[in-house]
Amino acid sequence: TPEGETVTDAAVSPDGKAVAYTIIQGDRLKIIDTAGNLLREILAPSSKPGDRPEGITWSSDGLLIAYVWDQTVIQFNSFGPLWVAETQTGEQRQLSPDKMFDGFPIWDAQSHQVLVVRRENMEDRSADFDLSKLISNLWIVDADTQEWRQLTDLNGQGAWSPIWTPDGSAVVFMSNMGNQLNSWLINVDDRSLQQLTFDSPIMPRTLSVIP
Repeated sequence: TPEGETVTDAAVSPDGKAVAYTIIQGDRLKIIDTAGNLLREILAPSSKPGDRPEGITWSSDGLLIAYVWDQTVIQFNSFGPLWVAETQTGEQRQLSPDKMFDGFPIWDAQSHQVLVVRRENMEDRSADFDLSKLISNLWIVDADTQEWRQLTDLNGQGAWSPIWTPDGSAVVFMSNMGNQLNSWLINVDDRSLQQLTFDSPIMPRTLSVIP
């Protein structure tokens, strides 16, 4: 990246030939090749001080980038409206309904659906940096139809750090259900839950699933 730019978030394209990133000024998403040449700039739809694209994630086919227009920071992650941008044209559109705060976006393997954490207690500032106080649920949006589907119903508790299983049949996530910080698995079709860890001594910031 050019000297003097302060990068706030970055993600490598699936083919390894490009990098999408944002800078602290917060008014655009930049795409460069691995030599540092600028391929495209995507301007913020309505930038204002303190807001910037965060949570950058490429679709597996490299045609779309999902990101969140940051409204608040929580434990290294941001919440705000979810947007997608077409990498070839720069065209972008908002997927989140107005006044919703989504975060932790991640594409499924088929590049059609985006999984997010929808925060429900934005007014509780203590939850900004303490995930154990987070109230949220997992939602899935179809990027083509823009139809939303609620995946979890945690009734005043929270979910975060979600990740798809390789076949897309389930999602693994962290939660504070039962006032314990543990990892869980939820089946996408029937929404059945399975607890994976018990009384975890640490709170992972991210999770991974081995194919």
